Amino acid sequence: MAKRPYVCVDTAVLYSAGERASQGRKRYRHSGQTSSIYLSEKLGGRQVGTLVQTIAIKQGPVFFSSVSNQKADTLGPLIKEHLPTCTPLFTDQGYPWLWGIYKNHRSVNHSARSKDNRFRFARNRWSKNGVHNQVAEGNHRVLKTAFAAYGYIKPKYSQMYLNEFSFIKNANVFGLDVLVECDGDDANEGMRCRDRDAFAVNPRAGMKEAVRIERKGFVRKIQRKRTENWLQDSLQKIQFESKTFAEIPNIQNHNGFGILNSSTAISKAKKYELPTLEKYNSFWLDSNIKKFQRNRELEYQKTASKIWNWIQAGRKKGKQYSVIEICDELEIHKITAMTILRKWIKLRLIARRRIGFARYDRRINFYIKPLKQELPLILYSKLKTKTSKRVTRNEK
Repeated sequence: MAKRPYVCVDTAVLYSAGERASQGRKRYRHSGQTSSIYLSEKLGGRQVGTLVQTIAIKQGPVFFSSVSNQKADTLGPLIKEHLPTCTPLFTDQGYPWLWGIYKNHRSVNHSARSKDNRFRFARNRWSKNGVHNQVAEGNHRVLKTAFAAYGYIKPKYSQMYLNEFSFIKNANVFGLDVLVECDGDDANEGMRCRDRDAFAVNPRAGMKEAVRIERKGFVRKIQRKRTENWLQDSLQKIQFESKTFAEIPNIQNHNGFGILNSSTAISKAKKYELPTLEKYNSFWLDSNIKKFQRNRELEYQKTASKIWNWIQAGRKKGKQYSVIEICDELEIHKITAMTILRKWIKLRLIARRRIGFARYDRRINFYIKPLKQELPLILYSKLKTKTSKRVTRNEK
């Protein structure tokens, strides 16, 4: 990936609430960037800071968007609007919900601890196995340096400032020639702007080709009403709608990163699949599930997605992979892989195929043949049904 373009996604705070509220920030679990842009309830709970999501391509364009929080419902549509699902995507661990959408999504843990007791953090917490989000971090440095000249901007005008900066940044990449097209054979004649409506003073001026390279000036706007404020109406369409902290309840009520099975998928499921799908939904909707149990199940989901995408890619090439080959290629422990594969065999998602004619134990190594195109959302963790009085170290 050193010489290939890839996409990095990250978020940053431009103007925090601590600088303008004297420690009156709204805390969500006493951490996170969302706590830096909202005031506390005693000060009104409104948004005073600006949270920016950056979608940056290595040696390419960058897109800045003003957002209100870092949840999947807010950031997901913006990422899906700009990037296809097959895009190589690098982020930090603040985007754990992307594993089921983008097959080539990789993340790096910025809080990785060092195995050496002399150090607190690991040396590879910024870049591990070529995975990093330094492209987005570098654009954050340029963005913060440029916006330091403003001192402060209101959140409702933040998207306008970000659009302007995105245009200037992308103009250095693509050049201004892409905005101009030539009508005739001569490059110096008949040149006009591609999108005239974006540069015209009013929409009716687009019919007269007001913006031209060989022509100076603009068409005077003809107003029918003196009270018509056309500039204010056009700016309101691109303003960012800032809300108070109380108007966004999903920030406080955070239950996990699991993607639930839809009612349509449950209704179309077969009889032997129905209990498994319902058990998966009840796991993520249960508020009594511990945090370490959710994290463990999330790791199972990520590993299962990697294995499924790998065998599906081999199926298109007409190739079958064995259990040992998958564990070696994806660097997965065999116990974890067999836990996932046994679930798939039970639900008839895959079939086992014999390797050669030699005698061996088919329970631990076999060729994997997928029987379905899509992987359903099922539960891989083994939860204890009986209550135990013993308190584990994770539950303390």
